[in-house]
Amino acid sequence: KDQHILNELQRRNKELTDQSTNDQHHLDKLRKEIQKLTDDSVVEFRQHLDIAKESIKRLKEENVKLRQHLDSAKESIERLKEENAKHQASLETKEFENQKLTEKSLIDVRKKNINFLLLGRCGDDKSALGNSILQRECFEASGSTKPRHKEVNCEMGEFKGQGIRVFELPDTSAIYKKQSMELLFKVTRDKIVDQCSHGFSVILFVFKSTSIFTQEYFHLIEAFKTTFGQNSLKDFGILVMTYGNLWKLVVNELESFQDWIQHQDHFKKILPEFNGRALLFENHTRVKGERTEQLQNLMDMVDKLILDNTFQTKSLTF
Repeated sequence: KDQHILNELQRRNKELTDQSTNDQHHLDKLRKEIQKLTDDSVVEFRQHLDIAKESIKRLKEENVKLRQHLDSAKESIERLKEENAKHQASLETKEFENQKLTEKSLIDVRKKNINFLLLGRCGDDKSALGNSILQRECFEASGSTKPRHKEVNCEMGEFKGQGIRVFELPDTSAIYKKQSMELLFKVTRDKIVDQCSHGFSVILFVFKSTSIFTQEYFHLIEAFKTTFGQNSLKDFGILVMTYGNLWKLVVNELESFQDWIQHQDHFKKILPEFNGRALLFENHTRVKGERTEQLQNLMDMVDKLILDNTFQTKSLTF
């Protein structure tokens, strides 16, 4: 019995020994695998660490470059500020010089003769306007709508020491075809070349303030532009509305003429032809101060028109 127990113990001891051997084998295997994993992790970690170091190095280099660019930008901004200050000073100097040139040009303009070209139809007070400008009775004026002359009339005068010449174009009231008007204007233009070879300062398109802008007026405008240039009225023309006293009787006195005409639908197509320039005029006023004032208003508008065209090197010549 004891021998049997001993044998059993030996058998179990052998099993335990074998089991221990197997466990040791597995343990060694696990250690190897752990060591391998550890080595791989260390290698991978070192690789990631090297990559991170490279990234940090690049970021530092880029940061240095950014700082350099920032410093360069600051220097550029300072240079631009200095250049802007110089440019601003130069602009102020040029503006001052232009102001002096403007004043000088205005003086030069006033020293030269102003040539007026009167354009309009019978009954619109065209001849009376010429007399108002010259401040004496030179042209035959009447309220008739029948044409009185077929030739261009020219008279001379002065206003406050400034020489004035007024050319009155022939009446076109009896002409209804645009082609016939163009022919008349061409003949007229050829006749006045010798009298005014350097061109006209301003064109006054005369229109009665109480009239209606009919198709005949549009034909007159188109025929004139065909002969004297498509931009002749836009660059040199002024729409002069005569019979100003009649206009004042019809329109609210609290509203100015300029405000009134800008809001009239039937003038919206006409005003652009004259670049928005329009003036109210009363040729038959007996108030001397009013006659002088409205003539001064006309001359101021003419001076500005001439000055603008002088700076833009525009001239109405033939």
